Amino acid sequence: MQLTARVGKLARSGDNRYADVKLVQTLINKHIASLTPLRLLAEDGRIGPMTINSIEEFQRRVCGLKYPDATVDPGGRTWRHLIKPAGSQPAVPVPPPPPPASDAPRVVLYKDTLSMSERIVSAYTLGVIRMAVEIAGLQKAVITSTLRTPEQQAQIMYKYASINLAKQYGLYGKVGDQVLKVFERNRAKPRNEVIALMVAEIESLLKQGKRVSRHVVNLSTYNMLNVVDIGVNSTRSVNPPSAFKIEKVTQAFWSLKKGGYISEFIDETNIKNQCWHIEVRPNQKPLPA
Repeated sequence: MQLTARVGKLARSGDNRYADVKLVQTLINKHIASLTPLRLLAEDGRIGPMTINSIEEFQRRVCGLKYPDATVDPGGRTWRHLIKPAGSQPAVPVPPPPPPASDAPRVVLYKDTLSMSERIVSAYTLGVIRMAVEIAGLQKAVITSTLRTPEQQAQIMYKYASINLAKQYGLYGKVGDQVLKVFERNRAKPRNEVIALMVAEIESLLKQGKRVSRHVVNLSTYNMLNVVDIGVNSTRSVNPPSAFKIEKVTQAFWSLKKGGYISEFIDETNIKNQCWHIEVRPNQKPLPA
């Protein structure tokens, strides 16, 4: 069992090889009990947000790295911990969130492109985001995505598949690949016709309990679990440049996840959409006064 090249966020051209990525995914899955509530990774040899997020969380909890880089180097510290038997290394205790930076009011905005039907995040979730803003030393955050209809999802997938289809495969997982195959088979047809076919596939998958994106759910499901993206560039634009640090915001969301306020956190600041993805169950834990 040997790693031939780097795997993860800092990998360069020639790294993130199929066999290496699959090996890292397999080893992380063996340690999944130490990474609750993260889910098992698909051992598909494809690097993506979930794999990168799991590597980073493994480094934080198991390796004890204060500043994880979400990268596995051959023979490096993370690799040495990965190849140890599961359960042979104690989990690193998670510190509580740091106290608020100041008493200044914090504001959560919706991106102006979001319709009123998309501005449905609960007051509780807005409070959680304000906590993260406060911890990170900022004044404002901007929500860029919430509930997404099958039509909106199909339009997004059509747009980026038209630019680079190969890059889109694996981004949404196996379920999303089914929708992309519809695009691939019909891409010569008019845009509206192709999107309609993609929408039909997304809706068919939803009926089977399969989601192309975590954002694509019905309203009642969304009300029980708020799925929100906070945009990096949008949030940067509404804060003083000297105060905005991506790493601080990322750590703020991680600390709130550890504290039980966030059910799921995915750091997507390193991929095209550049956002912090959070999922919050309203009122799952009382907010501090």
